[in-house]
Amino acid sequence: MKIKVVDMTYEQALAQPPQVHKKPKKPSLLFRTVLRAASAPDLLATHFHCEKIGMAQIKSDEPCLVLMNHSCFLDLKIAEAVLYPRPFNIVCTSDGFVGKEWLMRSVGCIPTRKFCSDAALVRDMLYCVRTLKTSVLLYPEASYSFDGTATPLPESIGKCVKALGVPVYAIGVPTVVDAATLTLDVLEEAGKSDVDPAALRGHETVMVTTRDIDAQIRELSRIIGYGIDLALQPLDFSELCALMG
Repeated sequence: MKIKVVDMTYEQALAQPPQVHKKPKKPSLLFRTVLRAASAPDLLATHFHCEKIGMAQIKSDEPCLVLMNHSCFLDLKIAEAVLYPRPFNIVCTSDGFVGKEWLMRSVGCIPTRKFCSDAALVRDMLYCVRTLKTSVLLYPEASYSFDGTATPLPESIGKCVKALGVPVYAIGVPTVVDAATLTLDVLEEAGKSDVDPAALRGHETVMVTTRDIDAQIRELSRIIGYGIDLALQPLDFSELCALMG
């Protein structure tokens, strides 16, 4: 990826006018169609294919949040191939806008700054799903590490998902359990099999979780990451462990 660079002194950089915030634009269907067509040769060359599961549950014009792992610049082409013709805005770094802001906004990109909190980004994402009625594509772990290890998902991603209030494409891992189901399992292990499940549940469902749920989620996320990497990369497990740390 080529990024335009301008040489200037530290004082000149400080003297630059502040960046003017602009609301996201609904992505142009023309540009997206061209991108999809231009992506076809690369996707064919890599033998790309995907399997869609449960997508019928989400309406074609229903805004949603798309969480995608980021490994190369082919990812945007993959996203376009999978989601087309669903309109979506893409969260990307602001340095990618240098010299081509008009084009980036025309394809639906939303700029954000790396390595810092960005409340404006959250407002822009809300604007997309509520006003533009477009989906939002987010690469939550897309940043840079200096030792080649994996970048952990920010803990604030859950708050972001809740704030948007839209469906999410994700890999689901159960982190809560129905208290009645848990009780039944314990009783069965103790040799009591004549318990009425309805009597245990009563009139209200109670969900419970473990105290170390955050640690478990981090560990499960790491296991899922290993699984995806092993499926897509020609590495054995020892090589992957050395790479991921």
